[in-house]
Amino acid sequence: MVVSIAGLLLCCGGVSGVVGVVLGHVARRQIRRTGQGGAGMALAGILVGWIGFVIFLLVLTWHILFNVMAVKIPGL
Repeated sequence: MVVSIAGLLLCCGGVSGVVGVVLGHVARRQIRRTGQGGAGMALAGILVGWIGFVIFLLVLTWHILFNVMAVKIPGL
């Protein structure tokens, strides 16, 4: 969860979002295997990681589309 939240706060949700999702899934597997607590935190890390990754993809898509339109329209 810490990696996912840090990715959102530092605006680098692409890489850290994926890392947060992977670590969240690893944590959930370990929690199921050992019976430890923290399943909610692991799930929150997965969700925040996916949200950060989706936001990163939306911003990246917007930037690419904006740059393509700026090249196609002379005078911008």
